[in-house]
Amino acid sequence: MEESELKKKILNLFKNIGINIGLLGCRYWITAAIKLIKDEQTGQYQKTTMGDFYKYTASKHRTTYSKAEKAMRYLVEEYQEQIKQYFKIINCKIRNREFLQFICDAIN
Repeated sequence: MEESELKKKILNLFKNIGINIGLLGCRYWITAAIKLIKDEQTGQYQKTTMGDFYKYTASKHRTTYSKAEKAMRYLVEEYQEQIKQYFKIINCKIRNREFLQFICDAIN
């Protein structure tokens, strides 16, 4: 699947969840999700940490690791209830790693 097609699918997923796609964190999540999908295809996924995704995303968007992590964390925290409702999650807090995996599972 091409990167532009993946981006469209992720944006549609965010719209369905109710996430404001104008947020900076939204762009960062798209970048991280596309990297995860590529890593899964090449077998690199097991070796990749969330820190690696933040570093990659920060470099792609010409920002810092901490700004990328903060924007991504903010989105998950701000839309926690909508994400839980969409993915039918009960009684637990969704963290960034889980959200990244949910994105990839939903579009694959």
